[in-house]
Amino acid sequence: MFVILVLALIFFAAMEMSRIFAGVEIMDHAAATGVRAKAVGFNDFMVEKVVRVATIPNAGIMVTPVVAPPMISPADAAYYRDTPIYQQWQSALQSNPSSPQLAVERARIPLYLGGERWGELDTILDYTDWDTVGAADEINNGNSAGVITRQSYPIRMPMAEFFYGDDEFPMRGEAWHADHSGLYLE
Repeated sequence: MFVILVLALIFFAAMEMSRIFAGVEIMDHAAATGVRAKAVGFNDFMVEKVVRVATIPNAGIMVTPVVAPPMISPADAAYYRDTPIYQQWQSALQSNPSSPQLAVERARIPLYLGGERWGELDTILDYTDWDTVGAADEINNGNSAGVITRQSYPIRMPMAEFFYGDDEFPMRGEAWHADHSGLYLE
Protein backbone atom coordinates (compact mmCIF):
# COMPACT_ATOMS: atom_id res chain seq x y z
CA MET A 1 0.00 0.00 0.00
CA PHE A 2 2.88 2.34 0.83
CA VAL A 3 4.52 1.69 -2.55
CA ILE A 4 1.26 2.47 -4.37
CA LEU A 5 0.93 5.72 -2.42
CA VAL A 6 4.49 6.77 -3.31
CA LEU A 7 3.97 5.85 -6.97
CA ALA A 8 0.72 7.82 -7.04
CA LEU A 9 2.50 10.80 -5.51
CA ILE A 10 5.25 10.61 -8.15
CA PHE A 11 2.68 10.24 -10.93
CA PHE A 12 0.63 13.24 -9.74
CA ALA A 13 3.79 15.33 -9.36
CA ALA A 14 4.87 14.47 -12.91
CA MET A 15 1.41 15.31 -14.27
CA GLU A 16 1.32 18.65 -12.47
CA MET A 17 4.84 19.53 -13.60
CA SER A 18 3.87 18.81 -17.22
CA ARG A 19 0.81 21.09 -16.83
CA ILE A 20 3.04 23.82 -15.40
CA PHE A 21 5.60 23.52 -18.21
CA ALA A 22 2.80 23.70 -20.79
CA GLY A 23 1.31 26.67 -18.93
CA VAL A 24 4.60 28.56 -19.03
CA GLU A 25 4.80 27.99 -22.80
CA ILE A 26 1.25 29.31 -23.14
CA MET A 27 2.22 32.43 -21.18
CA ASP A 28 5.21 32.97 -23.49
CA HIS A 29 2.87 32.59 -26.47
CA ALA A 30 0.42 35.07 -24.91
CA ALA A 31 3.24 37.57 -24.45
CA ALA A 32 4.30 37.06 -28.07
CA THR A 33 0.78 37.67 -29.38
CA GLY A 34 0.45 40.71 -27.14
CA VAL A 35 3.74 42.22 -28.26
CA ARG A 36 2.84 41.64 -31.89
CA ALA A 37 -0.45 43.48 -31.34
CA LYS A 38 1.44 46.28 -29.60
CA ALA A 39 4.10 46.43 -32.33
CA VAL A 40 1.52 47.06 -35.05
CA GLY A 41 -0.14 49.85 -33.09
CA PHE A 42 -3.10 48.35 -31.22
CA ASN A 43 -4.17 50.20 -28.08
CA ASP A 44 -3.69 48.78 -24.57
CA PHE A 45 -7.29 47.50 -24.40
CA MET A 46 -6.84 45.44 -27.57
CA VAL A 47 -3.45 44.14 -26.44
CA GLU A 48 -5.02 42.98 -23.17
CA LYS A 49 -7.83 41.18 -25.04
CA VAL A 50 -5.34 39.47 -27.36
CA VAL A 51 -3.31 38.29 -24.36
CA ARG A 52 -6.42 36.94 -22.63
CA VAL A 53 -7.50 35.02 -25.74
CA ALA A 54 -4.01 33.52 -26.03
CA THR A 55 -4.28 32.26 -22.44
CA ILE A 56 -7.47 30.27 -23.09
CA PRO A 57 -5.64 26.93 -22.66
CA ASN A 58 -4.68 28.06 -19.13
CA ALA A 59 -8.09 29.59 -18.42
CA GLY A 60 -9.90 26.60 -16.94
CA ILE A 61 -13.54 25.77 -17.57
CA MET A 62 -15.65 27.95 -19.86
CA VAL A 63 -18.30 29.76 -17.83
CA THR A 64 -19.96 31.87 -20.54
CA PRO A 65 -21.62 30.73 -22.73
CA VAL A 66 -22.82 27.46 -21.26
CA VAL A 67 -22.32 24.57 -23.68
CA ALA A 68 -24.48 21.46 -23.42
CA PRO A 69 -22.63 18.14 -23.66
CA PRO A 70 -22.99 16.34 -27.01
CA MET A 71 -25.80 13.85 -27.22
CA ILE A 72 -25.41 10.57 -29.09
CA SER A 73 -28.54 9.22 -30.72
CA PRO A 74 -29.78 5.71 -29.90
CA ALA A 75 -29.22 4.72 -33.54
CA ASP A 76 -25.57 5.85 -33.39
CA ALA A 77 -25.09 4.02 -30.09
CA ALA A 78 -26.51 0.82 -31.60
CA TYR A 79 -24.29 1.20 -34.69
CA TYR A 80 -21.11 1.53 -32.62
CA ARG A 81 -22.16 -1.25 -30.27
CA ASP A 82 -22.69 -3.70 -33.17
CA THR A 83 -19.59 -2.71 -35.18
CA PRO A 84 -16.28 -4.56 -34.85
CA ILE A 85 -13.54 -2.62 -33.11
CA TYR A 86 -11.49 -2.34 -36.30
CA GLN A 87 -14.31 -0.56 -38.13
CA GLN A 88 -14.86 1.74 -35.13
CA TRP A 89 -11.18 2.61 -35.15
CA GLN A 90 -11.21 3.32 -38.91
CA SER A 91 -14.31 5.46 -38.49
CA ALA A 92 -12.61 7.41 -35.71
CA LEU A 93 -9.49 7.97 -37.81
CA GLN A 94 -11.53 9.32 -40.73
CA SER A 95 -13.65 11.64 -38.62
CA ASN A 96 -12.81 15.17 -37.60
CA PRO A 97 -13.39 15.12 -33.84
CA SER A 98 -14.31 18.35 -32.15
CA SER A 99 -16.25 19.36 -29.12
CA PRO A 100 -19.24 21.68 -28.98
CA GLN A 101 -17.10 23.99 -26.83
CA LEU A 102 -14.52 24.34 -29.63
CA ALA A 103 -17.23 25.44 -32.07
CA VAL A 104 -18.53 28.00 -29.57
CA GLU A 105 -15.02 29.31 -28.88
CA ARG A 106 -14.27 29.66 -32.58
CA ALA A 107 -17.43 31.69 -33.03
CA ARG A 108 -17.05 33.79 -29.88
CA ILE A 109 -13.35 34.74 -30.03
CA PRO A 110 -13.81 37.24 -32.90
CA LEU A 111 -16.78 38.74 -31.02
CA TYR A 112 -14.65 38.97 -27.89
CA LEU A 113 -11.80 40.67 -29.73
CA GLY A 114 -14.27 43.07 -31.33
CA GLY A 115 -15.80 44.07 -27.98
CA GLU A 116 -15.55 47.75 -27.15
CA ARG A 117 -15.87 47.77 -23.33
CA TRP A 118 -14.72 45.50 -20.51
CA GLY A 119 -18.28 45.19 -19.21
CA GLU A 120 -19.53 43.42 -22.31
CA LEU A 121 -16.66 40.96 -22.65
CA ASP A 122 -17.65 38.58 -19.83
CA THR A 123 -21.05 38.04 -21.45
CA ILE A 124 -19.36 37.05 -24.72
CA LEU A 125 -16.68 34.68 -23.39
CA ASP A 126 -15.51 33.92 -19.85
CA TYR A 127 -13.50 31.22 -18.08
CA THR A 128 -13.06 30.27 -14.44
CA ASP A 129 -9.35 31.14 -14.26
CA TRP A 130 -9.18 34.26 -16.43
CA ASP A 131 -9.05 36.34 -13.25
CA THR A 132 -5.70 34.68 -12.42
CA VAL A 133 -4.12 36.14 -15.58
CA GLY A 134 -2.35 39.37 -14.75
CA ALA A 135 -2.53 42.45 -16.91
CA ALA A 136 -0.03 42.58 -19.71
CA ASP A 137 2.81 44.89 -18.74
CA GLU A 138 3.70 46.75 -21.90
CA ILE A 139 7.14 48.24 -22.30
CA ASN A 140 8.21 50.61 -25.08
CA ASN A 141 11.80 51.71 -25.23
CA GLY A 142 12.54 53.41 -28.49
CA ASN A 143 12.61 50.89 -31.30
CA SER A 144 11.34 47.82 -29.45
CA ALA A 145 8.19 46.84 -27.60
CA GLY A 146 7.83 44.21 -24.93
CA VAL A 147 4.98 42.47 -23.13
CA ILE A 148 5.24 40.60 -19.86
CA THR A 149 2.36 38.34 -18.86
CA ARG A 150 1.72 36.86 -15.42
CA GLN A 151 -0.61 34.22 -14.08
CA SER A 152 -1.17 32.66 -10.68
CA TYR A 153 -1.75 29.19 -12.08
CA PRO A 154 -4.02 27.11 -9.81
CA ILE A 155 -2.68 23.68 -8.89
CA ARG A 156 -5.48 21.11 -9.01
CA MET A 157 -3.80 17.73 -8.78
CA PRO A 158 -4.47 15.59 -5.73
CA MET A 159 -1.72 15.44 -3.12
CA ALA A 160 -0.02 18.54 -4.58
CA GLU A 161 0.84 19.74 -1.09
CA PHE A 162 3.40 16.93 -0.86
CA PHE A 163 5.58 18.40 -3.61
CA TYR A 164 4.61 22.09 -3.64
CA GLY A 165 3.63 24.18 -0.65
CA ASP A 166 1.15 26.56 -2.28
CA ASP A 167 -2.20 26.32 -4.12
CA GLU A 168 -0.95 28.46 -7.01
CA PHE A 169 2.16 28.54 -9.13
CA PRO A 170 3.34 31.96 -10.36
CA MET A 171 4.01 31.89 -14.10
CA ARG A 172 5.48 34.59 -16.30
CA GLY A 173 5.84 35.05 -20.04
CA GLU A 174 7.91 37.66 -21.81
CA ALA A 175 8.34 38.67 -25.45
CA TRP A 176 10.03 41.51 -27.32
CA HIS A 177 9.54 42.73 -30.86
CA ALA A 178 10.63 45.64 -33.02
CA ASP A 179 8.08 48.46 -32.65
CA HIS A 180 6.49 49.03 -36.04
CA SER A 181 3.52 51.03 -34.76
CA GLY A 182 4.91 54.23 -36.28
CA LEU A 183 4.59 52.67 -39.73
CA TYR A 184 0.94 51.76 -39.17
CA LEU A 185 -0.19 54.86 -37.31
CA GLU A 186 1.18 57.55 -39.63
